[in-house]
Amino acid sequence: MHMTMGNKTQTTEIKLSARALAAVLGGELDIEVFRKSYQIPSNTYGRGFDVFQSLVREGRTIIEAKIESLPDKDDDLIVLRFGLPDAAASKYRMPKDMHDSDRPGG
Repeated sequence: MHMTMGNKTQTTEIKLSARALAAVLGGELDIEVFRKSYQIPSNTYGRGFDVFQSLVREGRTIIEAKIESLPDKDDDLIVLRFGLPDAAASKYRMPKDMHDSDRPGG
């Protein structure tokens, strides 16, 4: 996996093995095995950071998908570009610093 992660003001690009993605879609590769291979190891929590889950939770949607040919390899890459966070594509979350008494009607 190759990944170019941006911050909340930048797009994020993830490159996936086309063969691995086809194997998942075809039921030949377990989705959990696939997801674990696209995690960033985390020493802080002792578990992996799920890149896709994080992007979805931030409300980032795919804004571009393309195939990157690798002539010297037996695989190509699927390149997914995720846009900026979109409030309409994520759950509303109360700001952490807002207390019950600060809410309207609270």
